[in-house]
Amino acid sequence: MIRELWDAGKQGGVRFEGKHYRLGDLAAGNAIIDAAAAGAGREPRAIRRLLNLGTYEAPAREMAAELARLALEGGISTFIVTANDP
Repeated sequence: MIRELWDAGKQGGVRFEGKHYRLGDLAAGNAIIDAAAAGAGREPRAIRRLLNLGTYEAPAREMAAELARLALEGGISTFIVTANDP
């Protein structure tokens, strides 16, 4: 699952249904937000998108590339990062 999250060549997000964890598709969530915004008479691009990243072990260069992709392609403007360093 984690390898799929970091695959910069994969488009459309990742979906995973596991025993303990479930991972939804980012594109599907954005489509729901867009439809709700349009239904409320708001511009979908004006809606702020936040993404909770959790804790991941990856080289800084890979992490930066993935965050840039999520911002540019997924419309994410705010990342909530969990750190395990006291």
